[in-house]
Amino acid sequence: TRRKGLIDENGEYIVKPSSKIHNIKDIKDGMFIFYDGDRYGVMDFKGEVVIRAKYRTLHFANKKGLFWAREDRDKSGFVLINDLDETISKEDFYNVQDFHGSYAAVQESENNWIFVNDKGEDQKIKTDIYHIIDDNTGDQIFHSQYFDTNSFINKLDVQPNGFLGLNLTMNAQNIINSIKKIEGAVISTEPSDHTYESYIESDLTINKAEVVISTSFDEYFVSPIESTTTDYYGYTYTETTGYNYKNINPNKISLEIKREGLIIGHMSEVTSKLIEKTKAFGKVVKENKNAVVVQVGSYTYFVANSGQSVYIICGHLDAKNIDISQYEDVTEDSDVSVDIENAIDSTYNDYVDTTIAR
Repeated sequence: TRRKGLIDENGEYIVKPSSKIHNIKDIKDGMFIFYDGDRYGVMDFKGEVVIRAKYRTLHFANKKGLFWAREDRDKSGFVLINDLDETISKEDFYNVQDFHGSYAAVQESENNWIFVNDKGEDQKIKTDIYHIIDDNTGDQIFHSQYFDTNSFINKLDVQPNGFLGLNLTMNAQNIINSIKKIEGAVISTEPSDHTYESYIESDLTINKAEVVISTSFDEYFVSPIESTTTDYYGYTYTETTGYNYKNINPNKISLEIKREGLIIGHMSEVTSKLIEKTKAFGKVVKENKNAVVVQVGSYTYFVANSGQSVYIICGHLDAKNIDISQYEDVTEDSDVSVDIENAIDSTYNDYVDTTIAR
């Protein structure tokens, strides 16, 4: 059995070797982090347990009496605890750095870092950092979280009848082919992979922002190719030999810009620029600081900030049935649902009852 202890510079025992101590990870402020063979805890120089060994990751936070801990539970992130084993921070963090002065950098989401105080509270310090590396030399390397909103909006290529190269006059085959050309898109162009589907959707990354592009139709946009065969016994039956895209147009095209990574902190700016962009296309029906409804000929544009995502939707919508009042006071802490299915007006669509050969 491993037994570890502590000695001073004169070789005298501070803490005698014990079977409870398989290893010692770090020493600071009259305490040390020990490993019992399964988990980490904290002892003082009297050999008394300050925090029982229950954490799978534990280290000093470089602030007297504070530690960063990760438990082996459903939540696997780091929390800030004190020497009474009380949890200080309200939430788990993906990754953490030690305190330097009054603040510590912590990773709030995949590509976003914030600064917290010794109570684990976000200090709302404006930062443009999405990655930090703390090496053994004491230096820190950070990668900028700079997000160019104008460049992002330009990449969306918002037009009077669509965006990202998609528009409401395209059929399903052309829409899928256009999505396929967008960097990072993963979507099949085979009609057989889209049977019994009335919408097309794909996850994309644009300027390091996570977005979802989708189009919806009033009916399935793929039809079977059927042939009639008479067998040896004279029995006639129909079988499906393939699938074709129908020559129909979508009722709406939607883009969801998620509050993740570099978009965090830029939701309002993205919203206002999209509102400004769409207002230039037609007549404003409704508007507040977080949403707008614009009539553009026979189409309607709808932009809204839900708090967790920014949506831009172009389609055959009934502008009067879109309620934007719920977005008036939205912040990045809000989570307002966006559901406009009741506002879809399909009477504009004049479908051609044909299919497109592969």
